[in-house]
This record gives sequence, C-alpha cells and structure tokens, in this order.
Amino acid sequence: MDIQHPPTAASDHPAKQQLAFISHASEDHTVAQLVCSTLEERGVPCWVAPRDIQPGEDYPDAILRGIAASSTMVLVFSSNASQSKFVKREVILGVEHNLVIIPFRIEDVRPEKDMEFNLAGVHWLDALVPPLDRHLSVLAERVAVILKLPIAGSQETSRTRKPQSSPQNKGLQIAIGVVVALLVIAASFFVLRPHRVADSTLRAQLERKLESTLAPLGVRIGCDACSQQEVHVNVRVEEGNATLSGILSPAQLQVLRATPLQSEGIASISYSIGPMHEASQSSASQGAPPVKAVAATSAAATSRPATMKAAAPQVPGDDELRVKQLIANGRKQLASGNYVSAANNFEAALDIDPDNAAAKAGLAEIEKNRR
Repeated sequence: MDIQHPPTAASDHPAKQQLAFISHASEDHTVAQLVCSTLEERGVPCWVAPRDIQPGEDYPDAILRGIAASSTMVLVFSSNASQSKFVKREVILGVEHNLVIIPFRIEDVRPEKDMEFNLAGVHWLDALVPPLDRHLSVLAERVAVILKLPIAGSQETSRTRKPQSSPQNKGLQIAIGVVVALLVIAASFFVLRPHRVADSTLRAQLERKLESTLAPLGVRIGCDACSQQEVHVNVRVEEGNATLSGILSPAQLQVLRATPLQSEGIASISYSIGPMHEASQSSASQGAPPVKAVAATSAAATSRPATMKAAAPQVPGDDELRVKQLIANGRKQLASGNYVSAANNFEAALDIDPDNAAAKAGLAEIEKNRR
C-alpha cells in the first residue's frame, strides 16, 4: 500500500489522514506487524516504524510526521512498552495532536505512573486470552469505526450475484447452507460465552497469587474436598467476579484481606470465610498432617490477649512469618505507588507485632510520599 509522505520537518504539520499510527516497543515488533497487516487487510491504512521511515530520514522527525498525519494511535501495550522512553514520548505526542488512542494490551501489566496519567480515561482492548486473531478483528472494527472507514469485504455479500437455482447446484446450496448454519451456531456459542476461558485463566492467576501468600501460613488453595478441620480457601470466578470461601483463623483472614487481588484482573471480590473454632483446632491437632498443626498453632497464637503479645520479648515463629509476608507485600505495593494497599499491609503487620520497625518505616514513607 502506497502512503503519501508529507514533509519531514518537525515544524511542518501535515493535514491529518485516515491513518492509524502503531506505537510499540521494539521487542513487540512481531505483534505490531500482525496488528498492521490485520488493519490494512480490513481497509485501515497504517503508519508503523521502521517500515514508513524514509531512507536517510531523521527517526524522531519521522515519528512526529507519522503522528501528525494520523487520526488514531494503536498502542501495543506490554511491560516493554510501559518502560520504553520512545513509546512514552509517542503517547505524549499523540495526546498533544488529539489522536484517539486505543491501548491494545497483550500483557497483564499496569502502566507506569507517567504512562497511566496520559492514558487516564482511555478505553482499553485486552488481548490476554488466546486466540490473538479474535482480538485483532475486534481492534480492526474499532479503528475502522473511529476513522469512519468501511471494513474491507463487508459489502461482498450484497455485490455477489445470486446463483441460479438449477437442479445441478441445488444440492450444493443445501450442503453449504447446513455448514454455514453449524458454523453460526458454533460461533454464537463462543461469542455468548467468552468469559469461560477468561474465567479459568483468572482463577489460575488468583490461585497462584493466594498460594504464594497463604501457603507459607498452612492454608490450602482450591481444595474443594477440604474438611471443616482444615484451613483452606476455595476460589470461584464467574464473569470476572471472584468468590473466596473456606475456613481460616482470624490472623490468616487478616493476611488474606490485606493481600491486593484487584490487580489480578478481578472486577470484584466477595468473601465467605468461616472462623476456625476451638473444637476444630483441637481435632486438627490430633493426628493431623503438618499443615493442620500449623493452622491450629496460628489460631491459638492469634487468640491471645493483646497485652500478652505486646509483652512477649520476640514474635512467635508463625506470627513472624506472617509479619514478613505482610511487610513484603506492603513494600511491593509501595513501589508500585499503591499507597492504600501498602498501608493496609503495614497496619496489619503492626496489629500482629506493634513494635515492628519495618512496618512503622513503611507507613512513615507513605506519609512522606503523600505530602
């Protein structure tokens, strides 16, 4: 496809064309090429580097020329793009030139602070669940609507002449009609229930997150056959809404509630967690596997009066493990700029160990960053 290139000087702003500028990190060039080829096959002209940079042309000038000539920008978003200085500059230029920006997310990551600021309020297209072709088709249709372009091939059916109904082709027509009907039914099933694949992926991600946080505390994840004497968390995800149910001690439930889970792609989380009663704790400690003994110890440790815990010279081993986990989660959220989640983790650690210096330092750092 031939594209008329305007002058390359940064000061010369060519008239906008019905072009889609594809912004991407060099590491994601393969996906960017797929985006470009899909859009152009559907009748959407694209500007993408390095293809549309003329020989000997200054690279920044070429990028500015491409953005100034375009009406929309498709951002192939990944961890590479989020950290790329060039992609960040292209997004800033896209905002300045009033381009409609469509982030096409191919990786389950959040944008960094400056990127998040420029993309605030922008609707994202997620391409996290295979196959990629389905997401590319949705993207092509979205861009074509924005550019007010007809999608290539959409008028072919109306322009095709009706075959004559002769006896020779009647049987062929019936066979084709049956095949098309079956394809429509199959396609309708997958279109109407796309969340099933996504839900299974979200459930697996959520189980891994919970296991890394709660398994060291003796909590089993996703154990549908657990008895009432075992500490466990069952995970259920439907249409992006997660339900967590199970049996936990008060301290373990505190760690669970302090664990940030929204970043896993879950829209909402509801809890149905029952407490471990003393009878269950005693039966779990008699001839039970090690994980049950840990659960009983955890519940017993958290049931002591606060004065006894504060007066103890050292934090017990099981509590100490929970405190370290909470502080590690708090540090991670603090580094990501999630001050609310970070504060929840540090405060939960102080509830267990009121004199913990690392938790106090974390809260102090949050207060300092908020000023």
